[in-house]
Amino acid sequence: MISAGAHFGRYEIRSKIGEGGMGEVYRAFDPKLNRNVAIKVLPAAFSADRSRLSRFEQEAQAIGALNHPNILAVYDVGAHDNSPYVVSELLQGQSLRERLANGPIPQRQATDFALQIARGLMAAHEHGIVHRDLKPDNIFITHDDCVKILDFGLAKLIDRFVDGVGQSDVPTRRVMTESGVVMGTVGYMSPEQVRGRTLDHRSDIFAFGAVLYEMLCGQRAFQRESDVETLNAILKEEPAELSEANSLVSQPIDRIVRHCLEKNPSRRFQSAGDIAFALENISTTSVGATPSKIQPSPRLRRGLHWLILGAFLVALAGGFVGWLLHRAPQSVATPLTRFALILPASTPLATSQRSAVAFSPDGTRLVYVAGPGGSTQLYLRQIDQFESTPIPGSEGGSGPFFSPDGQWLGFFANNRLKKVSLKGGAPLILCNASPVTRGASWGPDDTILFIGAHSEGISRISASGGKPQVVTTPNAQQGEVGHYWPEILPGGKQVLFTIATAENFDEAYIVVQSLETGARQTLVRGGSYAHYVPTGHLVYIRAGSMMAVTFDLSQLKVTGTPVPVIDRVLVAPESGAGHFSFSNSGSLVYASGDAAVTGRSLLWVDRRGATRPLSDIQRQFHNPSLSPEGHRLAVMIYGISQDVWIYEFSRGTLTRLTFDGSEDWGPIWTPDGKRVAFTSVKPGDFPNVFWKPADGTGTEEQLTTGKNPKFTGSWSHDSKTLAFSAFGLEGDSSTGTDIWILSLEGDHQPRPFLRKTFTEYGPEFSPDGHWLAYVSNESGRNEVYVQPFPGPGAKRQISTEGGTSPVWARNGRELFYRHDDKMMAVVISLQPEFTAGAPRLLFAGKYEEPGLPDEPRNYDVTPDGQRFVMIKMSEPSAPSQLNIVVGWFAELESRVPVTQQ
Repeated sequence: MISAGAHFGRYEIRSKIGEGGMGEVYRAFDPKLNRNVAIKVLPAAFSADRSRLSRFEQEAQAIGALNHPNILAVYDVGAHDNSPYVVSELLQGQSLRERLANGPIPQRQATDFALQIARGLMAAHEHGIVHRDLKPDNIFITHDDCVKILDFGLAKLIDRFVDGVGQSDVPTRRVMTESGVVMGTVGYMSPEQVRGRTLDHRSDIFAFGAVLYEMLCGQRAFQRESDVETLNAILKEEPAELSEANSLVSQPIDRIVRHCLEKNPSRRFQSAGDIAFALENISTTSVGATPSKIQPSPRLRRGLHWLILGAFLVALAGGFVGWLLHRAPQSVATPLTRFALILPASTPLATSQRSAVAFSPDGTRLVYVAGPGGSTQLYLRQIDQFESTPIPGSEGGSGPFFSPDGQWLGFFANNRLKKVSLKGGAPLILCNASPVTRGASWGPDDTILFIGAHSEGISRISASGGKPQVVTTPNAQQGEVGHYWPEILPGGKQVLFTIATAENFDEAYIVVQSLETGARQTLVRGGSYAHYVPTGHLVYIRAGSMMAVTFDLSQLKVTGTPVPVIDRVLVAPESGAGHFSFSNSGSLVYASGDAAVTGRSLLWVDRRGATRPLSDIQRQFHNPSLSPEGHRLAVMIYGISQDVWIYEFSRGTLTRLTFDGSEDWGPIWTPDGKRVAFTSVKPGDFPNVFWKPADGTGTEEQLTTGKNPKFTGSWSHDSKTLAFSAFGLEGDSSTGTDIWILSLEGDHQPRPFLRKTFTEYGPEFSPDGHWLAYVSNESGRNEVYVQPFPGPGAKRQISTEGGTSPVWARNGRELFYRHDDKMMAVVISLQPEFTAGAPRLLFAGKYEEPGLPDEPRNYDVTPDGQRFVMIKMSEPSAPSQLNIVVGWFAELESRVPVTQQ
């Protein structure tokens, strides 16, 4: 025991509070912050394994960063006389174990406690933190009935240090099982935990079910006379019926408990968010009454039927919200309801430069974009159904938007603007679109406004197809980079959109323009991705938050002060797109995440996947290109400006190559190493190819011209021929993106090399200049092909299951390419004839995604073919859930009252 007055760092021990199998707890005083704290002192033996203690400290810090009301706040970790300790908030109340000493907890209160526990678990699981030892001893009830979850991560720490002992009511310890030694508390361990298998958040869900069972009936779900019998019951037996111990427990909550206690993790609730939603629904119904006393009307019985089904299905939200939307009388306001739509791990939300979600106008359908890497697809979720279904023909799609009647869906795919009927049928192509187009809106007159190309403004096209017409053009002299995210306002006579400048999107401004006269006025300075809400508001994105301001539609002006209404809405930082959408009926969907994108690192990766830093510099790196001798690296850095830089390995320095404020990207070296070519968008012009001496002397020289986008590709071995990608060359956009050749000899006029109805891009000359590798989607997905240059000759398909970003080995004996997260290699023989071996995997990893048609690859290969320059991404991971709020309009009106005119 530690005496009063002892000091642990700056903390002064005042008195002992309690003790348990994981250490002693003391009241202490923090003089620096003038507050009382709790210090849990762990046995000195825990510090023997420094790596384990270090992992524990990291996890404790992660829990401290959660700052959730239902998780014990952790302030500090440290060690005193070789004894690790944890400093946390000082709580007043009792543990759930102590509360249960008085018998079962009434269902209404137990439901409230369980809901708080579920919300705490949800917050931790969203940050990748699993408790591993949830039980009544680790749950604290304060005097005001606030629930706090304690001791996150300690089960991991004490593994290997605590000896197994007698009965099942002892604290966390090692347990010998048929699979070896596992950690946990007998009676609350999940079946996979008992078997010693790898755990995930669903193990906490099983323990949650055991805790809720005990709260409701006062008995443990799996308590037997010995540990072995208890463990066997967890694996093979079902707990006794709750109604046997407590006849007041209703069937809906009984089903929730049993769904948590499924033996197979895949059959349990798949997230704590699903449990929270189920419990919220229980708490809004008649809790605590026996089923025999409930005599609902036929309409209510139908609603309860959905509720009971939803309580033990992963897609519970669909049934309940469908009932709200379709069965509730129209005269009754839709109640405010929140739930999460959990996406399968195999299809995370695709947070590209376009928004990934769209609600239908009537709120009955939700479309989202999902898929690993660049393999995206559109998925349709009927709100009153349990499953999401892929939309046929939408592979590679993004940027979904609905027609006003909700029967059609527009989207972008393979450099085309398309539409598809939600009643069935194949998608229809409306027109070609740039691969970097940003946003579209379907008007009441059956026309669509969309962004035509990177440097263009807004274009208009009939929803039946035809030739697009320009509506707006960015004013380069006034610093306008582009016009993004158009939305046709009610009545169809004005368009709301964002004007991007050379600064970040928090410095962009939101305007409204008449589609008849072209008159324009600014509404908001500092924000992007604006949308009109039928409540009389504008909502938009600024600094990662959704802002709202009252808006007078008749006078086209804002009338109040902007107010943040939702924090941490996920934003695409390079386009200002917010991943949210709402219906005219008042439902909101959004993805949460950090808007800010942190730096990226340049890595060397060998052929087996081993990595080491190329440099300790972190920037927004894109498109690395090694010089021919391998001593320098050209790379695009995205920031306030978008420029090409040169990194010199010998000196470890970054030197800026381009300066004029244009958007420059996609650098490639000439084979002699004297120049760097790149794509550049000059104010008021289209993307074209330029080059400049690599030493920074001299001026840029424009290599291509014309009113259509062109993007760098590859140089022939003699630096006299450039292969590049072009969209809609010579005014004809019917073939989308094609591959063209520019000779620096003769008339300097480009000629087509591949010009088909498919998308071809990413041309790469072989070292001898006689072959050209490229990417085409002619098979229905991107694959890598090789074709003789200058021809004629048949093409050869190199990749077999998809591929992009081909790069030749300098000796011409291998061709590398990317397939999602995989780096692939194919052995090539050029003599006596061309042959290609089977693709083989070199390594896989979460590196910068392969290049798109408007930019080259995002990796390069050293001259000896043994190492790769890769970009390690450190952006937030793709969201695994969508947040849905039914009845959001009422909440918005309460937060931002509409100004009376």
